[in-house]
Amino acid sequence: MGTFQACGIGADADADAGLALPPASTFAPTNVQPEQWIKALASAGVTRAVLVVSHGCGFNTFPSRTNLTLADGRHFVYNYSVRNSPWKGGQGDIAQEFVEACRAHKIRPGFYHGSVNNAFLNLHSGKIGRPSGIAGQAVITQDEYEQILLLNLRQLWTDYGPLAEVWFDGGIPNGFANKLWALHQELQPDAVAFQGPTVGSSPNLIRWAGTEGGHVKYPFWSADTAKKPLGSPDAGAGAPNGTFFAPGEADTCFQGGRKEDGLAAPYGGCWFYNKGMVPKSLAELVSSYHDSVGKNAFWLIDWTPTQEGVLRPDHIERYKELGDWLHECYGVPIAESAMGGLE
Repeated sequence: MGTFQACGIGADADADAGLALPPASTFAPTNVQPEQWIKALASAGVTRAVLVVSHGCGFNTFPSRTNLTLADGRHFVYNYSVRNSPWKGGQGDIAQEFVEACRAHKIRPGFYHGSVNNAFLNLHSGKIGRPSGIAGQAVITQDEYEQILLLNLRQLWTDYGPLAEVWFDGGIPNGFANKLWALHQELQPDAVAFQGPTVGSSPNLIRWAGTEGGHVKYPFWSADTAKKPLGSPDAGAGAPNGTFFAPGEADTCFQGGRKEDGLAAPYGGCWFYNKGMVPKSLAELVSSYHDSVGKNAFWLIDWTPTQEGVLRPDHIERYKELGDWLHECYGVPIAESAMGGLE
């Protein structure tokens, strides 16, 4: 059981994946509390947590040091991160605070770094577009994007210690598989790679379950195939005679029904904090747990801090309710329960 969260400009602005480029100055949360987030997740029984450090707009919630000289002689600096924001005077690092909180509560940390959409780099579906004239947007080539991505990941996979999971949401750009996998094996060989490259036997791969609804269909296999060489594994139910081991992960929103006032956040639906929504009911979360873990899938629910950077009280309460239910129902192994009954 794991969790997944995005904390960035997308939580505050109308910045859909690869479509908009809000200024770094708009990232100014007033009360970021990773310790509160992780404490709440620990109460639910979570064992691993994945932080989104770079989503569709390309803003990095870690202080990127990536820079290089481009083919035309220009010097590129990845100047679209917390380092360039007013939050903590540009000295903050959400990734570091998150990792420290995870390890304090014995939760294994992981990172999502998008590789196929990045508005700052003018990247759409894995391809660099023609110069758009959008203020602040980088002008680079496809080959230069590969270098930038690898530099960003090298920093991310080096600075924060061992990771449990790395995410390639939407897969990986064509032609990047070998270098990405080599970097993964060099720096984070024990981390599973969600939708990572199918290079060789790829023992660390996990695939998308094919739904964000939190309910997978039976049967659901741990083996899979790939649609194209060196791409990402097929999403969905897997295959009983698949060519490699790639268990499925079912990611789903924690937020569900709307509050009576019907308010809505500016972006993200249920994946980012939405003040017009409430946590899913305990009954729905339990049903989703059974329809994922109970059908051979990893279960990944999200957590959604407010624009200020904290979890709402009703969210914290629901995580604890979920943890209490799971502990009461499954806290004692069946064999131990049976033996206890014979005494």
